[in-house]
Amino acid sequence: MKKELNNFFKKNKNFYRNNNFSEGLLIVSVTNNFIFNTILLKFAKAIAEIESLNTVYVPFFKPNSNINKLSDSFNLDFYLNHIKQILKNFFYFTPKIFIELFKIKDGITLENYSIKNVYIGKHIYDYILIKNKIPTIKKLSIINRLEIALCLYYFYLIDDLIIKHNIKSLLTLDNVYVEGIVFELARFYDLKMYTGFDINLLTLHLYETQKDYEYHCRTPDEKYISKIFRSKIYNQEALDFAKKRFSGKQNQHDAKRAFSNSKEILSRQRIITDYNLDINSKIVLVLPHIFCDAPHAYPSVFYQDYEHWLIDTLNILNRNNDLNILIKEHPSAELYKEKGYLKTLLENHNLSNVKLVSNQLNSKSLLNSVDYMITCGGTSGMEYAFHGIPVIIASSPPYGNFSFVNKANNLEEYHKMLRNIEKMVKPSKDEQLLASKLLYLFFDDYGIDRKKAHLDCYTLNLGENNDLKYFFSHISKYNRIEESHNYIKKSLLLMINNNLKNLYKTN
Repeated sequence: MKKELNNFFKKNKNFYRNNNFSEGLLIVSVTNNFIFNTILLKFAKAIAEIESLNTVYVPFFKPNSNINKLSDSFNLDFYLNHIKQILKNFFYFTPKIFIELFKIKDGITLENYSIKNVYIGKHIYDYILIKNKIPTIKKLSIINRLEIALCLYYFYLIDDLIIKHNIKSLLTLDNVYVEGIVFELARFYDLKMYTGFDINLLTLHLYETQKDYEYHCRTPDEKYISKIFRSKIYNQEALDFAKKRFSGKQNQHDAKRAFSNSKEILSRQRIITDYNLDINSKIVLVLPHIFCDAPHAYPSVFYQDYEHWLIDTLNILNRNNDLNILIKEHPSAELYKEKGYLKTLLENHNLSNVKLVSNQLNSKSLLNSVDYMITCGGTSGMEYAFHGIPVIIASSPPYGNFSFVNKANNLEEYHKMLRNIEKMVKPSKDEQLLASKLLYLFFDDYGIDRKKAHLDCYTLNLGENNDLKYFFSHISKYNRIEESHNYIKKSLLLMINNNLKNLYKTN
């Protein structure tokens, strides 16, 4: 791969130029993944040209010589060296970090923690979950405190860079975990924030106003969908996509695992028999999230984390003896080292009425069998609504404000919905179609044309690898570096000029 890398670095460096402006675009990466960083920097150079900004790059904390060469090939205006930065600011950062560490006692105080009125505690909480592959935080270990210290370093570092380089816009791959700290600083300073990348679809979300920051980074533009959703062609494309997803043929790790043809499909009667359910009672399905996967990514979550949400939900449902309650492990639990945890959790809380469904059961069986479904805010909310099943959610996912789901705005309202779940009304035919159109939008219509961007040479799925040799040889052939840059820039300009927050294929 060395030959392909060096060839790309050379061609890249010959194309890109330094900028010479007084204001900056801050680019923060928290990974050494080559594909992620290459795409991040491609978008960064396009945004910098559009907004006439310098490029200020903060690479991943862990040094990597090839990432250094990659960033050098983009001719960035400023490249931060973490080791030099720490040595330079050791006596400035360290006392502040220790003072803040003493304020954080446990998981609860961490979740609610803020500094200078910047609410970063929830993102640090989620960072500790994903870093350690744990479902919740009670006590904080010494390792956890070191992880908090690292996050506080990032806070002071980014805060300092924003002021020092007169930053006007920021760019990150996501707005959770450590990048969530950058997100909150952008909100605090009222700066533009480009984030929420889907690397496979090549989309992102633009935050410009304080109102924007109240929404999830996949929230669609109302004026875009009000137009495109009226199209009969789009409606049919959405239905075709739904058929593809539920057949297990969509190339996305959760969908492939949930609807795999290798898994068993059972009828409602078989499910009732196999799980010893009451044939005269309604079936309620609870679908948990990956416990360690950013429980604070959704705005308006009123639980400490997904485990707290799940246990509270099941405790309330468990009191209703007139319901059959099923729960199924997340299809990608194994990828996050959570396989089997749900079973242990149920045993520890003595939830006698809750039946754990085998993960070898194809999710189509449940879509065609259950009467109600509950999720905190997962994709399943759209999937089950599309199949005419009443859905309750407890957060503000991208589809949360649409009528096909029952969204609780606070804990009291959520509990009331759970206690009265049998009164929930099925989504109408129009609402079912709307759910399918949003599924299609989120998983296919978002983003730009990968072929025109010359980035149609990879698919990033958890548990799968890509051929980097092929990736770099593909994107550096002929005039592809220039053509890719121009197309990305054109797409971003179209988004900005149309006052949209997302990139769309059909725009």
